[in-house]
Amino acid sequence: MSYRVRKLECEDKGTYYGIFINELMIHYEYRRGRASDIVEELEQSKVLSEIITPDIARVEQRKFKKILDEERKKTNDLTLELYKAKRQISPEIAVKSVKVEPIFITAAASSAVSNTNTNKDNIRQFMLKYNMDELQARELSALISEMTGKGFKYSKELSRYIIKNQLKQKYPNISGVVKMEKSGEQWDFSGGFPKRVYGIVCSELDLSDQGTTAKAVGFTSFKEMDDLF
Repeated sequence: MSYRVRKLECEDKGTYYGIFINELMIHYEYRRGRASDIVEELEQSKVLSEIITPDIARVEQRKFKKILDEERKKTNDLTLELYKAKRQISPEIAVKSVKVEPIFITAAASSAVSNTNTNKDNIRQFMLKYNMDELQARELSALISEMTGKGFKYSKELSRYIIKNQLKQKYPNISGVVKMEKSGEQWDFSGGFPKRVYGIVCSELDLSDQGTTAKAVGFTSFKEMDDLF
């Protein structure tokens, strides 16, 4: 059976390449090279549906990924909008709305509920924004909240604060010991973070590394260190 590739053009498809048996077009591709490859496989007695199935699967995967990315972005945007809306609600309004009910809540209890909700929102925001699990997001959210307003300018100030105040038990999964290297020499730096978390912390707290040329080549969390002993 004789197959051939013919270049075609139309307003809807633009330029494409049809695969013909005599005058009957059985398939088309937008790349001449792929159309020629398909013809070669057909001439080897392969079935057209088996040849193009992987191509169809890849196209569908790309479509699904695009839809998934769009939905993820919509979810992220919606979560951030809800978070902003909740932050704009004052504690006084929250208390007044509760007083309409027959159950009376003290100001302290109302504040505790508000803080709990805010913490959950912060954790959810970090999970979505930085694509991390809940455990890391919980510690990172708490760390950023605690360190905001401390006036730190450099990351080493934060590390010293963590060690001085024994905060390794509070943030055991995101903080630990970083193995540093410079000019072939290596040493351990306690109170540091893995590269990705370090970047997030510096961005959130506007910290600088003072322009050091030393590089992080390894990291062990305080949790991992405790598990070894």
